[in-house]
Amino acid sequence: MNKIQVCVFANILIAVFGADIVWNPPCPTSCTCDFERGQKRAECEFESSSFRVNMTDVDSDVLLLDILPLSRGEVDAYGPSLPDLFGQFPKLLRLSVRNNGITNIPVGTATNLTRLHYLDLSGNNIRDFIDLHLEILDDIVSLQLSGNLLDNIDGNDLKPLRNLTTLGVSGNHISRIDASAFDGLVYLSFLNLQDNNLEELAPSIFDNIPRLNFLNLKHNEFREIPRGIQKLQLLGIVFLNQNFIRTVPVELVRIWNSSPAIEAIGLDKNPLLCNFALAPFVRWAKTPSGFSVLCQVPKLTTANATENSTGCPVCIAPETMNGRDISTLTIRELSSSQANMTVLADNATLTPPAGTDFGYALLITLDFPRAPTDFSPKRNASGPFALTTLENDTMAKLSEFMPSAIVHCGTFKCYFFSVKGVREWRTAAYYCQAIGLDLVEIGNATEQNEIFQFGKSIARPLY
Repeated sequence: MNKIQVCVFANILIAVFGADIVWNPPCPTSCTCDFERGQKRAECEFESSSFRVNMTDVDSDVLLLDILPLSRGEVDAYGPSLPDLFGQFPKLLRLSVRNNGITNIPVGTATNLTRLHYLDLSGNNIRDFIDLHLEILDDIVSLQLSGNLLDNIDGNDLKPLRNLTTLGVSGNHISRIDASAFDGLVYLSFLNLQDNNLEELAPSIFDNIPRLNFLNLKHNEFREIPRGIQKLQLLGIVFLNQNFIRTVPVELVRIWNSSPAIEAIGLDKNPLLCNFALAPFVRWAKTPSGFSVLCQVPKLTTANATENSTGCPVCIAPETMNGRDISTLTIRELSSSQANMTVLADNATLTPPAGTDFGYALLITLDFPRAPTDFSPKRNASGPFALTTLENDTMAKLSEFMPSAIVHCGTFKCYFFSVKGVREWRTAAYYCQAIGLDLVEIGNATEQNEIFQFGKSIARPLY
C-alpha cells in the first residue's frame, strides 16, 4: 500500500510540475524553448544578424533569452541601439544579443531591463561603458562584452555593479585600466582580459577584489608578470600565455608554491630567459605539485572559444637552451649558463680597462631583448644613441620612480646605474625585476668597454 501511495504521489507531483511549465504561446520556429536549471529559456540561433525574431511569439514569462546570430548580415536586426523590445518580459534575468552591431543601450531600454542578472553583448561595436547605462542595470552579476571596441576601463565604469562576479572583456582593444577600476567589486571571481593590448597593470589594481579566482591575461603585451597578482590569495587559475614575459620573480614563485588555492598557471609561448634567476621557478616545476600547476594546464573554455590544454613553459634564451621546456632543465645547467656571461653587480670583482679606477654600482639594462625574434624594435637611426619610443617610455617611468637615476645608453642597450648598497647576484637580479628591468648581462667586448666608459664618466665614487 505504501508503495502504491508513493507512486501515485510522484505522479501527482509530475503532473502539477508539468502543468506549471507549459509554453504560451508556443515556441517560435527559429528558437529552441526549454529549461535551464528549471528556468524558462528561449535560445534563438540563426545564420545572420539580419534575422529578427517576432518577440510576440516568445512566452512573456521567459527568464533567459539568447539571440545568437552566427554572423553579421547586411543589416542588424537589433543594432546599433538595443531596441526596447524586451520590456514585455518582466521576469527576464538573462539577455544575450550577440553579433548585431550594438553600440549602446538607450535609457528607455535599460529601464525595462532592471531585473537582469546576466548581460551578454559579445561581438558588437560597444566603445564605452558609459553607453550601456550600467547605473540602471545595477543588479548585473555577469557582464560579457568580449569582441567589442573598448579601449580602456576607467575608474567609474564598473562602480554601479556592486554584485558583479564575472567580467569578460576579451578580444577588445584595451590598453589601459585605471588602478581603481575594480574597486568595490568585492564579489568578482572571474576576470577575462585575453586578447587585448595591455602592457602593464597598476600594482594596486587587484587590492580590492579579494575573491578573484580566475584571471586570464593571455595574449596581451606584458613584459613582466603584473606585481598585483601576488596579492590574490584565492587565485586558482591564471593564464599569462603569449605575452613577452622573460622571467618569474622568486617572490611570486614562493607565493604560488605555498598557496593552497593555485591550480593552474599558463605561461607557455613567452620568451623565457632560462638563466640562474629562473632557478627557483625551475625547482618548483620539477616537483610533483609544481609540474601539475605549470605543465598540466587544462584547456581554456570561455563564452566564445575552447582552446587546447597547454604544456610546460619553454626557454627561448640562451641559445643553448632554446626550445627546452623548464621541467627538463637542471640547476647546474642554469648555473653554467650564468657562468658563461660576464655579470656586473654591486662592487663586482672585475679587472677594469687601463686608466679606469672607480667603484661599480648595480647595472640594469632598460631594453634587454625580451621579445621573440619576430618582435624587434629598432633604434632610431637619426643619431648613434637615439632612443625608440619603447625606450623613452621606460626611461620616463624610471625617472618618475627614481628621480636621481643615472642612465646611459650605448650601442646595444641603455643602462641604469643605481647606488643601493652591496647585493649578491640573486638579490640584485630580483631588485631589477621588481622595478621592471633586468640585471645586466654583457654579451661582448664592445658592450663591456662601453659600460666601463660610462662608469668612468660618472666621475664620482659609487660606494
